[in-house]
Amino acid sequence: MTIRGGSRGRLSERASEYPGQRMVRIDVLGPLRVTSGRRPADIGGQRVELLAWLVMHANRPLPIGEVSRMLGDGARHGTAPQVRIQLRRLAVALPNGVVQVDEATVRLVLTEDAVDASRFSALAAAARRHWREGRHERVAADVDGALALWRSDPYPELLRYSAAIPEIQRLRRLRLGVLEMQQELAMDDGVDFTTVSTLRHLIAAHPERLGFRLMLARALHLMDRQVDALEVLRRASADLGGIRPHND
Repeated sequence: MTIRGGSRGRLSERASEYPGQRMVRIDVLGPLRVTSGRRPADIGGQRVELLAWLVMHANRPLPIGEVSRMLGDGARHGTAPQVRIQLRRLAVALPNGVVQVDEATVRLVLTEDAVDASRFSALAAAARRHWREGRHERVAADVDGALALWRSDPYPELLRYSAAIPEIQRLRRLRLGVLEMQQELAMDDGVDFTTVSTLRHLIAAHPERLGFRLMLARALHLMDRQVDALEVLRRASADLGGIRPHND
């Protein structure tokens, strides 16, 4: 038996034949949040982690056995039949055609812009492209749009699953790149004590990120605080390596 959502109908592989698919929005940049036609969808209990995993692999068929093995820990999800029950409940909770389950696989079918993480990635890519082209006004719009989507750490429901960590880390790195562009744009308008304070805060939160340290050194230099700027570079060299500051 094949399940395509909350109601029965003619089966099709084309998402356009299920209008409800265009109504779904799923936010994963923070705790999972689902809306259907601007109304919150009731997704709770064991289905939250399951849906988060499907969102991470949206529009790809996933073997149900693999989903069960990845999520199942004997207490929360259990065996493949139990996962299949949760998938059927998801199919009922979401519009027709969004969750597609057949004998061996499950696929979450979403439009290209349905997930905030996808929109965030697209805006980050656009910001980098516009930066290379020197179109800083477009960069500012892209950066503001991307950061507005970020509520907190992505996919928090999946942090305990090692298979989910690469995608979570990819999104974290993207955000740091966006934050660096934001600070570069701010420095184009001049630097002051607020600039220095913001960069020190970012360095404290992300000490492994060299870009923030180099921007802090440049900001201090522009404020005629060369000794402090050199100390920032020396500390970066000690902490991260690869920096050889010297007096000119």
